[in-house]
Amino acid sequence: MISSLGQPGDGLEGRRCVPTREGITNEQHIVAFAAEDLPKPKPSEQVQVAFASWEMPHLKYQFENPGTDRSTRLNILVHLDQRLSDPIAANEAIECGVLDMLVAFLDDIDQSRVTPDGDVDTHYRLLALKVVYRLSRSTVGRAALAHNGNALQALKREETLLSPRCWLTRRTTTLVLLELSGFAEGAARLFDTGYLEVLYSRVCVRRSSQGPVEGRSEVRCDVFEVLSNMVSLGPSDAGKVAASFAGLPMLIPASPTNSTVSSILRFLLEVSLVGVDAKKAVSADSSFTNKIVLLFMSVDAPPSVVDVGWSLAASLTVLVDVKTEVWDACPDLLDHVIERLTVNRPSQGAVLRHVIQVLANLQELPTIREWFLSHGAAEVLDAIAEEDGQDATVIQAEN
Repeated sequence: MISSLGQPGDGLEGRRCVPTREGITNEQHIVAFAAEDLPKPKPSEQVQVAFASWEMPHLKYQFENPGTDRSTRLNILVHLDQRLSDPIAANEAIECGVLDMLVAFLDDIDQSRVTPDGDVDTHYRLLALKVVYRLSRSTVGRAALAHNGNALQALKREETLLSPRCWLTRRTTTLVLLELSGFAEGAARLFDTGYLEVLYSRVCVRRSSQGPVEGRSEVRCDVFEVLSNMVSLGPSDAGKVAASFAGLPMLIPASPTNSTVSSILRFLLEVSLVGVDAKKAVSADSSFTNKIVLLFMSVDAPPSVVDVGWSLAASLTVLVDVKTEVWDACPDLLDHVIERLTVNRPSQGAVLRHVIQVLANLQELPTIREWFLSHGAAEVLDAIAEEDGQDATVIQAEN
């Protein structure tokens, strides 16, 4: 096609105006000109690619070198915090031992002192923990942390997990644990290292002399999420140990708008699913009718509290004692169940299933069954089943 162009400039409307050069044909010049337009790597990009293979080992060597001053180490941590958002860089850091470097730093509290006998620089340690958190957000980093016993022990130290000076240190540490507890092996490793007892003692109302109760709602929410993951994803022993903890009902707040109530109810739900004894521990001291029911029945309850609240109710109403307690002390729940199935039916299918399960559990008590039948519960359920194209009977009169 190029050879048919003829004289220079002929038939080039809409094309580049390519001047001829002495000793080169127009066709060759067009090809050369087009090649010049192709994107080429910039010198800085070429240097970066070559630099990446030894950047992490170099930073590790600099940080561990006794001759490196404090400000340089701080700059290295800041740089790592930025670089390790890239999964490839995080993998390179794990391979060259950056995690071990950070663990050794966190484990030796004297390295964080402003002077040999001075106070600990919490900002210094917080930067190191932020880098560990960056690593924990990658798949390789989570696996490396889960298999690093020294790292798990270092994170459990009082200066990190229970830092009295800096709540951001406590929260960053808890965020690392939250990443680890999100998969079965990580949850099991945390349980084996003793985090279940340590974290529960941190948020339990009835405490020993291990320090103050965690007061920051952000940290409390994260702690309860870690506890929930350890019970649900960890070994079966984790649930049994959690069910034996004293003061489980005392965890439940009085207000449905409390920022931690959803996380607390989820933890209690996971514990209650362990078995009958666990359900009894959660519902002790009439906590179901006096606290839990009031939370998810409240008009101020956010959707997350309503959802997990009905899930917990479906778990606890299996107990005969809870059924009797509802009939004797909380008849409003029966009216609320009918209301949720008729005029205020949940839009979420999961919540609707939980409401129906609560009804099915409660109607096993003859007096409650008669109450539901007299208030048209059977007809309501038949209508719901017909809408969904199902043929199921949850409640029926005794012959």
